[in-house]
Amino acid sequence: MFTALLAASVALGCATLQQPADNVTSLLPVGNSPAPVPLTHFPSTLHAVVWRNWEVAPAERVAAALGCTKRQVEAIGRSMGLSGPPKIPADTVRRLYLTTIRRNWHLLPYDQLLKLLDWTPEKLAFTLKEDDFLYIK
Repeated sequence: MFTALLAASVALGCATLQQPADNVTSLLPVGNSPAPVPLTHFPSTLHAVVWRNWEVAPAERVAAALGCTKRQVEAIGRSMGLSGPPKIPADTVRRLYLTTIRRNWHLLPYDQLLKLLDWTPEKLAFTLKEDDFLYIK
């Protein structure tokens, strides 16, 4: 999945994505990693990430996670018929963290998920372990 996201990001002008850093992955749980469910109804994983986050994360955060600009994220969204991007209050973004994690779990490596959430590795590790047993699910 990472390779598909990398190829799409380069083709659409986003910066080259990198493998997760060792210091991030050492703090976060690693377990059974089944292949993600294919998202054949999207042209690329990049499009799926933009679609799934359009109304739960600000375009700036999506852009930071993908290594591209807000303008590029907005263009990708508009190319899929999305209007906006919507204005998402900071409090709403903060409360939607479980939705954000679930929508992106099989799409983004930890480094990019951390940028999307604007969290530290420690906060994500704690959340995965303690918040509703999220990692086990």
